[in-house]
Amino acid sequence: MESRLGHIISQCFVNIPFADFSKYEPIVSNHRINPEIGLAGDAVYTFSRQDFLDRAKFLEKEGLSCTLHAPFHDMMPGAQDKNILKATRDKLRRCFDLIEIFKPRAVVCHLGYLDCIHSYDLEQWLDTSLETWRELVILADNQNTPIMFENTYEPGPRVHQMLLEALDSASARFCLDVGHLLVSDLWESLNALDRLGLFDHKTG
Repeated sequence: MESRLGHIISQCFVNIPFADFSKYEPIVSNHRINPEIGLAGDAVYTFSRQDFLDRAKFLEKEGLSCTLHAPFHDMMPGAQDKNILKATRDKLRRCFDLIEIFKPRAVVCHLGYLDCIHSYDLEQWLDTSLETWRELVILADNQNTPIMFENTYEPGPRVHQMLLEALDSASARFCLDVGHLLVSDLWESLNALDRLGLFDHKTG
C-alpha cells in the first residue's frame, strides 16, 4: 500500500510560488513534495539566474522533480496592442529560459483568452497567439518538455482545440483544471439565464 501511495505522490505536483520557495524547502524535503514552481508576479524579473540555479540544485539534491507554471496574470499572448504583446512575449521567453535550469516535467501555460473581448476578432487573436506560441514550442521541443495549455476562463474547449490543431506539435498538450471547468460552466449557465431574462443581477 505504501509503495502504491509513494508512486501516486511521485506523480503529483504542488504549486509553490517561487517567491516563497525557500520558506517551504523543509516541507518539500520532509514530505518528498514535487513542486509546481509558480512564476507569478515579477518573479522572472526580480530573481537572479543564481536564485533559480540554487532552487534547481536543491531539487536535484533531494531527488525531486518539478513543473513550471508560467506567468499568466495580465498576460495577453494574442494581444492586438503591440506593446502589451511585446511585454507578454518577453515574460514568457524569460520563463522558458528556465527550462534549461529546472528541467521540468512540463510547463503549464494559459491562453489569456477572454471570450467577451477576443471572440469579436477570433481570427486575429488566433493568428497572433500562434505566432507567440510557435517560438516557445520550438524551445520546448529542443528541451523535450511539454507545454500544457490549461483551461481558465474559456467557455468551452473550442479555442484550445483550434490552437492545438494549428500548432500540431507533440509538445503542445492540454491541461484540464476541473475547478476552472466548473466555474466556466457556472458562468455560461448564468449568462444563458441572463439572456432569457431569468437572472436578476441588480446590485444595491
